[in-house]
Amino acid sequence: MGNGMIDPIDMISFSFVPGLFASHIRPGRHAHELKIDPQYYSDIIFRGKSFEIRNNDRDFRVGDVLVLKEYVNGHYTGKELRAIVTYMTDYAQQKGYVVMAIERMGY
Repeated sequence: MGNGMIDPIDMISFSFVPGLFASHIRPGRHAHELKIDPQYYSDIIFRGKSFEIRNNDRDFRVGDVLVLKEYVNGHYTGKELRAIVTYMTDYAQQKGYVVMAIERMGY
């Protein structure tokens, strides 16, 4: 990262993560801009929420970056955060949905 900090993606050892399938990993990062309700945005910022449950209509993968943009009454508030997807599962979810473990970046 050039600033003396360790990039979170460099700390992930994919070969030792139970339940992680090769289909969940792709080379390089893809960024996904997503709307987020203020309650959930605050939960990530102030209460340590470390997951997102989303429809997997964007082919999310471990290593992808979520750009979560606070959205209220049809408008973006200007608040946003970035988080890296560190783990994924569709276990016990509605068809097409995934749970993504996330780690905030750059705060």
